[in-house]
Amino acid sequence: MMLGRTALFYAAPPVILGTLFAVYRTWFAGEGEKPLPPPTEIVQPLGPVDPFGAPAAGAVAGAGSHTVASSKPLSKPTDTPHTVRPPPPSGPGAPVTDLESAAGVVQELAGGLFAAFPEVAEWARLPGFVSQLVHAIDNIAIGGSPRLYLAFLAPKQPFRAKQVADGWVIDPASYSRYDRAVAVFCAGDPASVVAAFKRLEPALDLAYRKLGYPDGRFRTSLLTAAGEMLAVPVPTGPVYVVTGGPTYSFADPTLQAQSDARKHLLRTGPENTRKVQARIRALAAALKVEIVAP
Repeated sequence: MMLGRTALFYAAPPVILGTLFAVYRTWFAGEGEKPLPPPTEIVQPLGPVDPFGAPAAGAVAGAGSHTVASSKPLSKPTDTPHTVRPPPPSGPGAPVTDLESAAGVVQELAGGLFAAFPEVAEWARLPGFVSQLVHAIDNIAIGGSPRLYLAFLAPKQPFRAKQVADGWVIDPASYSRYDRAVAVFCAGDPASVVAAFKRLEPALDLAYRKLGYPDGRFRTSLLTAAGEMLAVPVPTGPVYVVTGGPTYSFADPTLQAQSDARKHLLRTGPENTRKVQARIRALAAALKVEIVAP
């Protein structure tokens, strides 16, 4: 199977977590340029360069009919009086066809494949977690920011930039803020991750169709998002930034021109970017698909 396009991260919820990073539009374009701070290290939120700042109002969540209207996480689906619950999976490897069962399976995976990362179990218990991941992947596939649905990945430390002789660069310490999330994405044997994805795929398709793609398959969006991450250029030296209002942008026009999704991954740093891209290739090989970067 080949997919080309401006294309988990993912071949399962684990895979989906990856593509997280990945990776913005310049919100303050047109504002008057502000002078650089004094020649000392600065510590402040990066705005557009920080992948988990406040989302821009009216950000589009997908190419379907769904539009982001709130920063709250999705609510867990509930039954109406006329809803007929599908039967639970009949065995440990049976396909999962409804979101309620999918939530339980994801929690099981959190305690198995991701036992070394207890925070994953906390994420898996969030209301509507599976649907949020599908939203995030859909946004990445169209080059948009997934941060609205991945707030639990927001780094706790502030962005840091430091002045050098010829300008300002991202402090390498800022990249380490994403080490843990990248480690989660890279956890688990690829074959086991792919097996989990195949089991969950019917439920993921259901969540994807709820976004306004009645005939779509989540796998298509997933592989497109993976291609988007593989297209991210990996810087080979210090990454220079410039001020634009109260925030920063990449000084390199090539980096600044990347999609919002790709900028997410860029901000995890070169080493983390290479790890994520290598993991995507390993998962694609286990799934027996070829991902073509746009």
